[in-house]
Amino acid sequence: MQTHSRKKVEIIVERAQMRRVLDLVEALGATGYTVLPTLAGKGHHGVRAGDGVAQVFESVMIIAITTEPIARAVLEQVSAAMRDYIGIVAVSDVEVARPDHF
Repeated sequence: MQTHSRKKVEIIVERAQMRRVLDLVEALGATGYTVLPTLAGKGHHGVRAGDGVAQVFESVMIIAITTEPIARAVLEQVSAAMRDYIGIVAVSDVEVARPDHF
């Protein structure tokens, strides 16, 4: 099977910032994304778990597979936009079977 190189962008962000980040991802040209809830995690700011009633500390993971130029723009601009918020932006190499979807 022939595969095609693309970039996977993973963004972990507080749920309250999700819409803002999704709008930016779309504006930069990503044609689709998936949003997953995160259950818990530990990082620079300590342990986080979205088990409170108000869901104040809930985070989501946004995944988008796209071309390298779009992935680089998302990495730069989302990182800059999230400077004052808790979040992670990562880009990695992936292979896809249907390049026309991304």
